[in-house]
Amino acid sequence: MSEENQVQVKEGYRLIQLKNGTTRQIKIITDEMKQQRKQQKKLEKQQQKLQNAKQDQQEEIKQEEVKHEAPKNDQLTLLSQKLDQLTDLILKTQSKQEKQNIKEEIQEVKQEMQEVKQEVKEEAPVKQEAPKKRTHPYFQ
Repeated sequence: MSEENQVQVKEGYRLIQLKNGTTRQIKIITDEMKQQRKQQKKLEKQQQKLQNAKQDQQEEIKQEEVKHEAPKNDQLTLLSQKLDQLTDLILKTQSKQEKQNIKEEIQEVKQEMQEVKQEVKEEAPVKQEAPKKRTHPYFQ
């Protein structure tokens, strides 16, 4: 090749010549790179397992709380769904007057949710902390 046609080869790459006469750079995958990929995949799997364990633990705690507060939680769920519906409706409406009416209704729903939450706080017995579960893989 003449000096004009010389290509700067990046580190970790190699020039190959194709049958049609053109040259291409290809990446050289070394054993070290393969090991790094394997380690990265292992780390990702471990992180995913930890994340799943945390989610399971949080769900268990929530389920225990729900048992104590089921009727109020149903009411809160319905109110939050209504709030979501109103929020969606506000985005779809064009009229300023309709939007104002929906905003007022949203405020009423929020106020009602606050009242229900306050009732739950007043009625709820003092919770005792459950002993912490050992989540380290060694203990499983």
